[in-house]
Amino acid sequence: MSGSVPALLNYEALRARRSGALIVHRMHMTYVVLGSRQDVELLSSAARGRLELRRRRGGGGIVVLDPGGLWVDWWIPSTDPRWTPDIREAALGAGEWWRAVLANRVAGAVSVHAGPVTGAVEHRVVCFAGRGPGEVFVEDRKAVGLMQWRVREGALISTQIPSQPAARVLDWLAAPPPGLGAQMRHHTVGSLGLDDPEAVVAALVDQGGPWVVDVVDHPAI
Repeated sequence: MSGSVPALLNYEALRARRSGALIVHRMHMTYVVLGSRQDVELLSSAARGRLELRRRRGGGGIVVLDPGGLWVDWWIPSTDPRWTPDIREAALGAGEWWRAVLANRVAGAVSVHAGPVTGAVEHRVVCFAGRGPGEVFVEDRKAVGLMQWRVREGALISTQIPSQPAARVLDWLAAPPPGLGAQMRHHTVGSLGLDDPEAVVAALVDQGGPWVVDVVDHPAI
């Protein structure tokens, strides 16, 4: 892959953690995050020159992390009783935590996608363009995106409700696949009416716990 992109997180520090943790991330600027296998040249040269790029470990497509979004991770060590070697089961568990919290806070039916990854392969360049196990939908529109990074020490389950539409990625791609824009109709924090994000996080802490709770500011100061 061409281009050097800083890592999104300190992954080695995560691997050293021995307790299950819920990690709340607060953004102070916008990051455009590439999946581990994505080439930076997916983005136009103009976009590469002006966007703050990061790379995450784990598969999947581009994710945009903005101030005002709800980005929550769970780190589950392999020695933790909540650990499962089943990738799908782990995703569905996190999706159910989100579903339980959103069901009493949003208008409309809340569901967890239990099937396989769906959507055209070429559209998976952007994470919010498809469906994957554990992702949460409100009235059939994606509300919570989910991805995993798994190593022998544990699993990082990363989830997000964005604050802004993902469709602006179309303006940053060097060659947007045909039909991609139509697949990026999703909810945001605002469209769900989540005007008290701290209360949402507090409710998530009660799901599947106990958890060590950390708050991480990006960029770190």
